[in-house]
Amino acid sequence: MRLRLLDGGRDGYAELLEARVARARSIPHWREIPVERLVVRGPGWLVDTETDLVYVGGRPVLFEPGSASPVAERDAITFFVNKDENVVAIKRRYSPRSWCEHVRRETIRGLPS
Repeated sequence: MRLRLLDGGRDGYAELLEARVARARSIPHWREIPVERLVVRGPGWLVDTETDLVYVGGRPVLFEPGSASPVAERDAITFFVNKDENVVAIKRRYSPRSWCEHVRRETIRGLPS
């Protein structure tokens, strides 16, 4: 699917964003986390409230400029759609893997020896 922003106007941009969201959702290797499930925690972390997994910012460029054509269609990508209707890639953080693990580590560090 190739959609180019030709007129540069607001309607064209909204159409482009809509096409990118639809395209991202149609790629089998890409997984969407609903933005409502993500909460900001720690230094730039997003925590999935359903799984407790910690995410950080991912690939900065998902689509060709002015297009709904993905640059890495074969890569496994996790994303959310922000309030401005942009597709935002995120990646799992493996240390800590979960918010509970982070809290447990911080609690242990704070205990007197």
